[in-house]
Order: sequence, then C-alpha cells, then structure tokens
Amino acid sequence: MWIKDHPVVKIGVDPKFPPFEMVSSDDKYSGIAADYVRLIGERIGIKFTHAPGLTWKEVIQQGKERQIDVLPCVGTTEARKKIYTYSDPYLFFPRVIITRSDSNIKGLSDLSDAVVGCHENSSHHGFLTEKTAIIPVLYNSFQESMKALSRGEIDASIGNLAVSTHTIQEMNLTNLKIARYTSRESNPLSFAVRKDWPELPQLINKALKTITTEERIAIIGKWIPIEYAKDLQLKMRDKISLSPLEKGWLKEHQEISVVIDQNLAPVEFVDELGMYQGVTIDYLKQLEELLGINFVVSKGITWSEGVERAKQKKEDMVGSIAKTPVREKKLRFTKPYISMPVKIFATKKITYLSGLDDLAGQTVAVVDGYAVHEWLKANHPGINLRTTANIQEALQLVSDEDVYAYVGNVITTSYYIRKMDLFNIRVVGETPYKYEQSMAVRDDWPLFAGILQKGFDAISKSERDTIYQRWMSLKEQKQFDYTRIWRLGALALFLIVIVIAWNRLLAKEIKQRKAAEEAMMQAKIAAEKANLAKSEFLANMSHEIRTPMNAILGFTEILKRKVKSPDLLHYLDPIHSSGKALLRLINDTLDLSKVEAGKLELQYSSVGLKQLMIEVETIFRQKMLEKELQFRFEYDDEIPKALIMDPVRIRQILVNMIGNAIKFTDSGYILIAASLLENDYNSQSQVDLRITVKDSGIGIPKDQCGKIFGAFEQTKGQKAEEYGGTGLGLTITRRLVMMMNGNIHVESEVGKGAAFHIDLKEVEVAATMDINEQSAVIDHNLIRFEHSKVLLCDDVDLNRELISTYLEDEDIVITEAQNGKECIEQAEKCNPDLILMDMKMPVMDGYEASRILKGNNKLKDIPVIAITASAFKQDEELIDELCDGYIRKPVSQHDLIKEMMKFIPYKEVRVDDEENEHSVQAPEHVDKDLSLLPGNLIVELRGALECGHASSINKIIGKLSEDFPALSLELKVKADNFDYSSILEQLTELSN
Repeated sequence: MWIKDHPVVKIGVDPKFPPFEMVSSDDKYSGIAADYVRLIGERIGIKFTHAPGLTWKEVIQQGKERQIDVLPCVGTTEARKKIYTYSDPYLFFPRVIITRSDSNIKGLSDLSDAVVGCHENSSHHGFLTEKTAIIPVLYNSFQESMKALSRGEIDASIGNLAVSTHTIQEMNLTNLKIARYTSRESNPLSFAVRKDWPELPQLINKALKTITTEERIAIIGKWIPIEYAKDLQLKMRDKISLSPLEKGWLKEHQEISVVIDQNLAPVEFVDELGMYQGVTIDYLKQLEELLGINFVVSKGITWSEGVERAKQKKEDMVGSIAKTPVREKKLRFTKPYISMPVKIFATKKITYLSGLDDLAGQTVAVVDGYAVHEWLKANHPGINLRTTANIQEALQLVSDEDVYAYVGNVITTSYYIRKMDLFNIRVVGETPYKYEQSMAVRDDWPLFAGILQKGFDAISKSERDTIYQRWMSLKEQKQFDYTRIWRLGALALFLIVIVIAWNRLLAKEIKQRKAAEEAMMQAKIAAEKANLAKSEFLANMSHEIRTPMNAILGFTEILKRKVKSPDLLHYLDPIHSSGKALLRLINDTLDLSKVEAGKLELQYSSVGLKQLMIEVETIFRQKMLEKELQFRFEYDDEIPKALIMDPVRIRQILVNMIGNAIKFTDSGYILIAASLLENDYNSQSQVDLRITVKDSGIGIPKDQCGKIFGAFEQTKGQKAEEYGGTGLGLTITRRLVMMMNGNIHVESEVGKGAAFHIDLKEVEVAATMDINEQSAVIDHNLIRFEHSKVLLCDDVDLNRELISTYLEDEDIVITEAQNGKECIEQAEKCNPDLILMDMKMPVMDGYEASRILKGNNKLKDIPVIAITASAFKQDEELIDELCDGYIRKPVSQHDLIKEMMKFIPYKEVRVDDEENEHSVQAPEHVDKDLSLLPGNLIVELRGALECGHASSINKIIGKLSEDFPALSLELKVKADNFDYSSILEQLTELSN
C-alpha cells in the first residue's frame, strides 16, 4: 500500500563524491551508491529520481525542508538523526587524515594546533564537531579542501579512504598522502530517509538483504581498485561457515563484554581523546563485521582485575593475552594473532647481560598480572620481583634507578620509552620468552571460542599485514658490540660523558616543555568545559527567568489598562519598570556572553541611517518631554542614503547611548549627530563614519572615562538608587562597535556633560538607493480579528491565562493544551486556525510536537507560532525550521497581536467605530462640557496638547473621569489616537 501511494521517491545526491556518487555534466547519476539505488529500486518497485543541478549544501537544506525524501549515501551524525531515519549500513569505510607528503602529522592528537579542512555538511564535518575539539575550515566540496591542502592553505583534510585515494589520483595531487586513520572505528554509509516515512527504511533493509556477496563485490570492483576494496569492510559474513548451532548462539549473544589493557600500546590502549586504539581494536572491528555482533569494552577496571573477572565468568573475553598454564585452566584461547619477544631493559649504566640468570639477587620490575610475571615467578625464583600497575610505572622505576631492570615485550616497551622520553633506558639482554598474544574466552563458552577462531581465519593475510604495518612501525633497538668500549681511549670516554650529560639536559628540558604543553592543554580543556557550563547556565537562566517575567509584565500591562485609580497606578508603574529593568539585565548578560564566546553574528543589510536615527529618537521622545530636555539632530547630507550595516545592532548601540544620555541629564539637551570622517583612500564604495551622542548632563571624571566600558563598571560615586543600570550597556556597545571595524571614545567634563563618538571604518555603500521606509505602525488596540479558533499550548497555567486575557475582546475561540501530546490530540479534534506553542514542556516539548504536526498531512497547513524563552541562535534556527513564526517571552499584547496578524484575517477599526463600541456615548455638545471645566485645568490641558506631552494629557483627562465621565471618555478616545488637533480646536472655539 505504501509503495502504491509513493511510486516515485526523490533522492538528493552529492555531485562530487566519487567513487560513491557523482553527477556528470549531462546530469547522469553514477557511482557505487547509484548502483545500489538501481538494485533496490528494482527489488521494491519504487522509482528513485535525483534532484538535478543542486550543490550538496542545497541538498542538505532541501532535505531539512522535506523537498528531498532520501539521501542514499551518507554517514551518521547526531544532527542528521533528528531529521532522518537510517537504513542498515551497506558500506563501511575508514575515515582518514590527508596531509602533504612532507608533513609530520601522524594522528588526531597532532591536529590540535593544525588548520584542518573538510567538506561542509559531510559526516566528517559532524565527526569533527561532535567528537573532537577541532574547529574545521569548511569547503563546498571535498575536492576544494584537497586543492587547498595541496596549495598549503591548510595543514590537513579529513575524508574517507576511497574518496581520498580517488581524488589524489584523479586530480594528480602528487604532493599529498594518506597520513593515518582517525580512529579506526567503522564508519558506515546508509540510506537516510525522512522521519515521517518509517515504512521506507524497512523496505530498503529488506532489499539490502537480498543483494548477494557476488553482487556487492561486482559493484565495488567496478569503481574501486581491488587493493582498496577490502578497506570498505563489506559485510561478507558468508565467508564464514557457521553451523546452525553457532548461528543460534550468536543470535542469542549479540553483545560481548571485552577486557582491554589501556596501557599496552600499540597493541591496545586509550589515546589522548579517550578512544580505544591498537591492533586488538582493529581485529575486534573486523570480527564485529564478520560475525554480526557488538563488542563492548568493560570500563572502570584494571586489566589484571578484568582477567580475574573473566576467569570468574563476570566478563566474556579478554582482547589480548598470552597463554600460560595457570590461565589455561580458566580461559579458552584462540590462536595467537601477534608475537612479541620479551627482553631485559635497564639504564645505560649496565652494558650487557647474557640472560635472566644475570638478574639473580637483583630487584626487577614486572607488570602485575602479565605473563612474564608468572614465568619469572615460576622459573627464576632467585630474582626479586617488584610488581607495578603498568609499563609506564615500571620504566620510571628503572629510569630513577629504584630497580635494577625491567623485563617486558620489546614492542610496547619501546613505544613507552619514546613516549616518556626515557632515553637512558635500552635493551641490555635477551630472554627465551615470547608474548604470543591471543584472545581468550570464559571457559564455559567453548562454542564461542570456536566461532571466534573461524572469524580470525576469515581475515585475509593482506588485511592482517595492513593492521600489523599500521601499528608496528616502531623498530627494535639493535644491540651494540660492547667489547669495543674497552678499546676507546680516555678522550673518547670523556666525550661520551659530555654528550650524555648534554643529552640529559636536553631530555630534561624537553620533558619540562612537554609538561608545560600538557598543562596548557589541560587549561584549554578546562576553559572549554567552563565555557560550555556557562552557556548551559545562561540558557537555563534565560528560560527560568523569562517564564515568570512573562506573567509579571503581562498581567501588569493588563492591570495598567483596567485600573483607573491613580493610587493603584502609582504602585503598578514601579512593578512594570522593575520588570523591564530585570529583562534588560538578562538581555545584556546574554549579549555579552555571545560576544565573548564569538557566537554573536552581524547580519548586514541595506540601511537608511538617517531614518534609523529618527526612529530611535521617537522611542525616547516621551522621556525627553517628561524631563523637559531639548532634542537636537544633526546629519551630514553628504552621507550616502543607503549603507551596508547591521540595523538591529546599530539600533541597539543608539538605544544604549541615548538611554544613558537621558538617564544622566536633568536639564539642557540631547544631541544625536552623524558625519563623514576624512580618510586616506578615495573610494565611492566605502566611507568612514562618525556617530555622536552628546548631552549636557552630570559628566564623567577623566580618570573614570576608560573604566566605564568594563563589564558591570559604573562611574565611581554614582548613586545606584538614583541612576540604576546594569553596568553592561557600554560594554556591549564597545564590543559591537569593535565587531563593526570601529572604535568608541568619550569626551567629558564633570558638570558639563559627555560626548560619545563612534567611528566606523570602511562602511560599505549600498548599491541601491531604494531604502524601505518603516512600515506604518498599527495600533493593536484598533485590530479586530475575524471569527477564528486558536489552540493555546503551554504547561504553565498563568501563561495560558495571560494570553487568553490578551485576546478576551476578540472573536476567538481558545482551546487549551498543557503539553505537546495534548496539543496534537486537540488539533486533530478541533482543527484550529492557529496554534500558539510553548517550546519547553513536559511529556512532549514544542519542538517534537511541531515536527509531528508538520509531518501530518491533515495538520501540516495549520500555522504554528512558537512562544520561547530561549535567546540562543541554535534554538532560533530550529524554530525557524519547524514553526511559521515565533514570539519571545515575556509576551506583550502588542507582540502577540502583531504576530497573529500574519495568519488570521482582521480588520482595523476606525476611530468612529471604536467610539460606537463604548457603552457610554460622548455628548453631542462637547464644547458646553468643556466650558464647565475649571480654568486651571483648561490651561494645563492646552499646554500639554501644544507640547504633545502624552503622559500629561492622559493625567489631566484622568482627573475628569469622576466629575465628567462622558467628557473624559470622549477626550480619552481622541488622545489615545493622538487626535490632539481636534481637542485644541474645541478649546480655541471655547476661548473665542
């Protein structure tokens, strides 16, 4: 049925991802993935068509928007899991580091200070972002990153082995090489299917199971040389002949716990990034693919503890262990997969030992639980054994001469000698022993031991050689003919002593430097953790404070409209202003945090600076009237009409500056000015600009002028109760100006005011002179929505009550839900015209609910307005993807009405209509009522009207409500609509 409803499926492909997938100039889709797509399409009866002419970035975007249904060849990332459901993997590839041929980069740990490039929106991009601290340079294609690497613009690139090899050969990049595998983890390629189509991944999985090994090999061999085909790690389990009993056992034991030695490099160990590496890990990955099971490393225990637990059947197997008579009693061993000779290590003071007998009576270090400990204890009782927890500890004892020697295998010991810079230690003697490392299984699982051996036998010699060569690059130190020492003269001996002393000094210095580098790295990690903790705290703080502020400011706003008593209004004003002050503190703190973290981005567009400055002045006009301040405006007509700037941040800077000026000025004036600065270049496309905000206020002492731009800094002696403020406004202003390639400085004298100058360098002139004028402001009090149904979803009762109160005068039926799950159920029942969705709720949050709504054919066209307390970009980006609009808490009635107007039909009520809606009608002869007013009130009213002093006008009209209700109502309607001229005409007629 599903196939019948979806006969054609649209896929999105990477046009430059050879040999996996590519698109030719004539729009032909080919590659490994393309062959799989054709096979699967034939077997499930679906036609796959690819979207032509798209870049990979455009494919990713259209996938998010569900214009594309399937990505047929992608790796897994956490970000993609939120959008897609994955099929079973059908290809596996090793992720590699590519460098120039002369580079010394050998692994991920070497990339911490390197410049690393990768293909944007690829799985490698996700790997670097999610698994490492590396911040990559992003390119539109993998080929572009490889060109940049070849040119020396970056130090390394990340890709998969097959694509990297193909690109190097195809583009003839002879100065590049494959440096190392990143982690040797299996990196799968799968089909990624849009989440609202759960049926399709199941169909694809069924089709994949029908593709035979021969067909897989034929596809791979068609596109990749056979020597690289093995590295794709195809699932060819039919290479192993398992009995029905063995297959049944594996089916019942899908997860096997493994004991790993964290300090046995390069056989098995944990690297600097906390990832398991080494020969054993590579073999386990191969065995996972061959047997179809999952090996889970047991953590939180030492290797010797793990071996004991395996003997007690509390762990399933040991990854690398030498067979001994004692161990054979409790464990079952595979054949050895690696051999390592055991030798004697000591300081250079010891010239040569003929064998273990020379150690009789000496104290010798051995690792507790290792096979050599058991061998020496049983066969050489004359040696005093001192056990250590690991090889590093044993070598340190040797270097410090706390023990005579150490006995261990040459490969891992040589590795740690180099890593620890213990160049005073070397091989001084041979032993008859050899580590023949095997895997060992608990003795009650003989069937699994046999299965494991079959898995080993299925790994080809070339694959074994590749693993060995990858990890066993350390050379054994050659013995020296110490008899020649006796032939050296005194002078040579003296020179050797000097060289040794010098080497020790160098080794000590190197060790100190490495310790310092390690300390710096730890400090960097600690700083990154602290920064992450701060971001999480700020995100939570934003939500937790904005949510109650929503109720405080919202209900205060409602009360201010409904309460008529001047005494009660006197109490409401400080509540409202205090709430606004707290909200400014939250916003300022978040802005400062974003700037410090480098997360605040400027959004440039064409701006009419003059119009913007006038707009900001209107915000403060009422405050300036209340303080009887004169406003001055100066604007250089030579400034281009249109400039490329960030209008939001320029407005924020001006608001901060003018707000400060008004706060600290009790009389005189406020000046806003803009002018051009002289510059050294003659360009029609760029200008240098100065914006000045000047006042006649209290001024700033000269010794304080530099300090006021610091976070939470205020002028010394400033009265907090009188002037208030957060101390963040100027800090944020300075940071924003610096981001815009500018600087800010202040000129001031105590008692004579201050002038803040903002100089912006090289401001781009917009190509067009057509600047969009500010849209007319619509009074939300005059908006009346047509009859409609709104579904309101919020888990907080007060928030639902607030929004319902905002809309109580509208012809709107409101249905409520307390979480995302209830919202979906109610939407299916009442089919609303609009959904108001809180984003953080229990049971199911707004993100998941919106995703489900948009995936439902019946409900997907209902607009969803998100109501969020978050102030972070990543949340806004996700909301933009899922919802049709959003309002940030605390929600004002104005913001709510303004956003709803985009989705619900409405009409704007005229003043006359508004008057007719009142139950008390204005009298026909208003002039007669005006004549009854006391003369002093008429004079006050005329003066307030002529100055346009809104608060004074409303205050005077409020005094009339008790004695002249009809007149008060008439005047209030006109004053609310700024129809001051009509009232003045009536007053003039009266005076005449």
